[in-house]
Amino acid sequence: NVSTSYHVRPRCPGDHRGWVKSKEAQYSTFYTQADFGYVKEQIDELMVMCEASYPQDTSLECSKYLRFCRGRNMMLNFTGLVGRGDNLRYKMDILGPGQIGGYCNFYSERLMKEAEHMSALQSWAPEFRYFVRTPKRPIADGMCDVTIEKPTYIMKLDATVNMYHHFCDFFNLYTSLHVNSTHPSTFSRDNHILIWETFTYHSAFKDAFKAFTKNEIWDLKKFRGKTICFKNVVFPLLPRMIFGLYYNTPLIYGCERSGLFHAFSKHLLHSMNIKPHIRRNGKIRITLLSRGTQYRSILNEKEIVEALLK
Repeated sequence: NVSTSYHVRPRCPGDHRGWVKSKEAQYSTFYTQADFGYVKEQIDELMVMCEASYPQDTSLECSKYLRFCRGRNMMLNFTGLVGRGDNLRYKMDILGPGQIGGYCNFYSERLMKEAEHMSALQSWAPEFRYFVRTPKRPIADGMCDVTIEKPTYIMKLDATVNMYHHFCDFFNLYTSLHVNSTHPSTFSRDNHILIWETFTYHSAFKDAFKAFTKNEIWDLKKFRGKTICFKNVVFPLLPRMIFGLYYNTPLIYGCERSGLFHAFSKHLLHSMNIKPHIRRNGKIRITLLSRGTQYRSILNEKEIVEALLK
C-alpha cells in the first residue's frame, strides 16, 4: 500500500487533467517515476544473464538495458590497461572480448538483446557485451591474480566538479542499495568502491562517499595488468540513463515530495553523523554564479546584483 509504506508521501496539488485520467493515476505515476516505485520497477525487471548451478559458479543478474547488474564469483581482466596511460574516463573499451566473464549457464542472446543503450554513462552494455563463459570457475580454479572478498560497487561517475552532476552518482548509488537489498547488511559501509577510470579520484564532494563506504576509493590503476575476481560485485544504476532518475527524469506534472529522495537525504545525514545546526545569525549569505559562457547566463544579472547591494 503506497499510502502506508513510508512516512513521507507524495503530494499532487497540481491538476492531473491533460496528463492522466484520474488523481489516483497521477499519484501512481509519480510514485513509479520518482519514488520507491522506481526501485520496485528495477527489481521487477531483473533477469538472469548467467545462471549458477553450484555455489562456486558465477551468477549475473541485470535489469532492463543493463542499467543495473550484480554478480558473484566474476572475473574481470585488466591486463589490457597496460600502456594506456592515466587519462581513461568515459571510455567504452576498458575491457575487450573475453575480459569479463564467469563459469555459468550464459544466456548470451538475452544479454545482447538488452545492450541497446551503448553509451558510457547510460548502461553497462559497453562492458557486458564482452562477457563470456569461462572454461573454469574463476575463483575456485585460481584464474585470478587477486580475489576481492568484500562486496564491491563499480561506478562510472559523472562530472565530479559539479555538485548537481556528482550527486547524480551518489543518489543512484543509494537507489542501487535498495535494488540490491537482498541481505541485512545492505547498508553496511564495509565494502569497496571502484571508480571505472584511471584518474585518481578528487572532488570537493568526496566526503559524501563516507555515507557508503569506510574504505579508500579505488580506481582502475590499482588493478592495471591484473586479472581480478570479485566474490560479490554490483554495477549500480548510472547517472545519465535514458529516462533515469535525477538526470533526464521525465516527471508527471503537479506532484512533489519523493519519499526516495527524502530517504537519500536522511541516509547521508545519518551515515555522516551530521547534526542539525541551529542558526545564531539571521544574516543570509547569497552566492550568485556569474557565467561567462554563451549559455546558462542570467539575463537580468546586473539588476539582481544592484538590488542585492541596496
